Amino acid sequence: MSTHEAALSRRTLLHGGALTLAALASPAQAAGEPDVIPLWPGNPPGGLSAPLTTFIEKRSADTNVYSKIAAPCLYVYRPAQPNGTALVMCQGGGYVHIANSSKVPGYFTAQGITVFDLIYRLPGEGWKVGPEAPKQDGQRAIRLARKHAARLGVDTNRIGVIGFSAGGHVAATAATAFKQQSYTAVDDADALSSRPDFAVLSCPVITMTEPFVHKASRKQLLGDALDKADAYSCEKLVTSETPPCFLVHADDDKTVPADNSLLMAMALRRAGVPAELHLYREGGHGMGTGLNPALPASHWPEAMLRWLSRGIVKTA
Repeated sequence: MSTHEAALSRRTLLHGGALTLAALASPAQAAGEPDVIPLWPGNPPGGLSAPLTTFIEKRSADTNVYSKIAAPCLYVYRPAQPNGTALVMCQGGGYVHIANSSKVPGYFTAQGITVFDLIYRLPGEGWKVGPEAPKQDGQRAIRLARKHAARLGVDTNRIGVIGFSAGGHVAATAATAFKQQSYTAVDDADALSSRPDFAVLSCPVITMTEPFVHKASRKQLLGDALDKADAYSCEKLVTSETPPCFLVHADDDKTVPADNSLLMAMALRRAGVPAELHLYREGGHGMGTGLNPALPASHWPEAMLRWLSRGIVKTA
């Protein structure tokens, strides 16, 4: 089964109650199927050391696990009434795979936000450009979101990026390394800016350096090339041009230490970048649909929407 064929069997679930991702675990109304946009007009830049065939494991009715990603793409989830804001979404999996749930895009489309759900390349799967592969895909995804903005009812000044866990590293890289020309232009979309207008980072992998690195993600991203750790540590790439950021983490996260978000928040503060950090005592890793709705952490999406509504994103 191809990546694109798999998309046709997925359903976006919406929830009409409290603004929590945890609430999406309950039965809900199904939304329309996502459109599919191939990320690259031909083969992705850099090439492979050996052929790949995309592998998709259907873990549940709404979750597919992707690996051996040969053809990165965007699944476009369109709200019934778009409000002009869009998110390029990067779900996680430690750079080993992507555990991709349609419930997460479904929450945001229920709020009027268009979601470009990115299936990005995994750096340890034989791409000759190694750690540049997900960076290239992140930059290209934001450019394609801008290219398709008008027909989707999206304001080109309100396109953000959101990432979870290792996907948070993809998103944070997009927010901090957008001036790096990671690939040669392939079409007119590459004349557009790859800078997101804002970034939402949920339990993100940020640093590639000790002592707070998520070692499994670093191993997949850099292998044994630890001399590259600083170059891929997002807190070290923050400048005054980094877009506004919303960070959320749980202090009891046993997978990715909350210090990753703290490092990023401090770097943003030093650079004078508007940022908000929500650090919850409980919540574990993921901050997604499995959270107990009684936990304060389960309401972080509502806090994020309030943050956006305070004028963080400029309108045209």
